[in-house]
Amino acid sequence: MLAESGPNWLGSPQHVVVGAMLAFVVCLAARRLRLPEWAACVVAVGLVSAAEIVWEIVEYGVRYAGHFHNSAYYDTLADLASSLVGGIIGAALGVLVARVRLKRA
Repeated sequence: MLAESGPNWLGSPQHVVVGAMLAFVVCLAARRLRLPEWAACVVAVGLVSAAEIVWEIVEYGVRYAGHFHNSAYYDTLADLASSLVGGIIGAALGVLVARVRLKRA
């Protein structure tokens, strides 16, 4: 039963994509504000992670409140992990784009 309700690590591509897009935009904005690359990445990944936590709290209340569901825990873990991966990818791409823009200027 546990294996059947385990996380589907590849089942949340929307979390990766949205996390990457949000982190990319935040990272570029942070770089425009002259934050160092490492700080821009921390802010971008941190914002994506915080947004995902809020999303999961709301989602839990809407989908699972009032009744037990075997996959709620694993679904939440997979979504959090997917958003974190997307945030890291987006922040890295944001740094690369900012570097390219800086070289062109």
